[in-house]
Amino acid sequence: MKITTFIKTEYIPASAFAGVAELRNQLLQHSAVVIMEDEQYFGILTALDIVRKPHIIAIDCICNKTNIDSDTTINDALYYMKHDYTDVLPVFEKKQFIGLVFKSDLLEYLNQHYLEFQIEVDRRTKKLEDQNSEFKIKIIQQKQELEQIIEQRTKELIDLIETKEKFIRIIIHELRNPFNNILGFLSLLLKNLRKYDVDIIEKFLTRVYQSATLTFDLLMSLSEWLNAKNNKIPFNPENTAIYQLLNDEILTTGFWAEQKEIKLNNYVPENMRVFVDKNMIKTVFRNLIINSVKFTDINGEISITALDKDPFIEITIKDSGIGISAEIMDKLFDIGGITSLVGTANETGSGLGLLLCKEFIEIEGGKIWVESSLGSGSEFKFTLPKNSPTSGNNNII
Repeated sequence: MKITTFIKTEYIPASAFAGVAELRNQLLQHSAVVIMEDEQYFGILTALDIVRKPHIIAIDCICNKTNIDSDTTINDALYYMKHDYTDVLPVFEKKQFIGLVFKSDLLEYLNQHYLEFQIEVDRRTKKLEDQNSEFKIKIIQQKQELEQIIEQRTKELIDLIETKEKFIRIIIHELRNPFNNILGFLSLLLKNLRKYDVDIIEKFLTRVYQSATLTFDLLMSLSEWLNAKNNKIPFNPENTAIYQLLNDEILTTGFWAEQKEIKLNNYVPENMRVFVDKNMIKTVFRNLIINSVKFTDINGEISITALDKDPFIEITIKDSGIGISAEIMDKLFDIGGITSLVGTANETGSGLGLLLCKEFIEIEGGKIWVESSLGSGSEFKFTLPKNSPTSGNNNII
C-alpha cells in the first residue's frame, strides 16, 4: 500500500535561523517542525536531531532524511526511516515539498490491519469449529503449521537480508583497495612525472595495470554470477577437449603465477573430452587457478589432473598452498559464508569467484567440492559430463 493517505499537509514551520532553545517547546508538543525560509524547504527538525547534532540554530541541527513521494509504499517508507534513524520523512511532489509522513501513523495502520486480519481468522476458525467439531484438531494443527512456516520464512528473509548486506559490504571493500592503489600510483606519477626515470614509471604503471585488472575481474565475476543466479547467461554446451580449455587459461593466468614463481602443471590427457559450455569452464579454470595462486607461497606448485569416472570427468586442481580450515571450508561455496581473505603475498579476494564456479558447474550438471587442511595445501575438485544429456533444454534464457 502507498503512503498517500498518511501524508500530513498541515505542519509547524520554523525559520532556518531560529534558535534551538525557542524550538524545544514546539518539539515537546509536536513530533517535528519544518525548517523553511522564504518558502524554501531546508529540512525537518526533530528532538532526536537536536540530540544527535546539538547546535544553536535550527538549520545546523538538521539530519539527513530521505525524500519520498506519494507513490512510495509503506514498507519502503519504514525502511528509509530505519535507515535514517528518524520517525518522520518529507514528501515531495514534482520537486515541491507537500507534507510529512510519520512512522506512528504507518505502524498504527499496520497494527490495525493485522488486528482486523487476526479477528477475521479467529471468527472463521470458530465458525468452522461450531459447524463440525470433528475437524477442530485438524484446524489447530494447520494453524500451528502455518505459524511455523511464517516464522521459518521470516527467519529466512532476515538471514537473506543480512547476507546480502554483508555481500555488498565485501564487494565495496574489495573495490576500494584496488581503486586506492590506482589513484595513489597515478597521483605519484602526476606529481613526479618529470623526476622519475623510465624504470620507476614502468613499475608504477605495472602496479596500476594489476590493480585495474583485479578490479575488472571482480566486476566481471560479479556480473557473471548475477546473470547465472537470474538465469540470463547463455549456455551452449558442445563436445570439446578439456586439455586445450585448461591450457588457454594457464596462459591467461600465467602472469599471476610468474609473479610468485609458481609452477602450473597441466596433467590432463590431451584426448579427454567433455560436453560443456567452453566459456563457462574457462571461467571456472581461471577463477580456481587464480585462487590457488593467491594462497600458495613463492616457488610453490599447482597441478591439474583429470580422472574418467563415467559418465563424468573429475577434475582436480591441487596446490601446495597454506590450506583451508574446516570452519571456512564448510562455507566456501555459500553466499552466507563469503568473506574477504588475504593471500600469501597480501593479495585480496572476496570469494565471489568460488560462488561463480559453483553456479557454472551446477549449470553444467556437475558438482564442486574442496578437500584441504591447514598447512597441507588444497584440492579443488569438480565433475563435468562426458556426453550430451538425453533430454533437457541446452539454453538458459
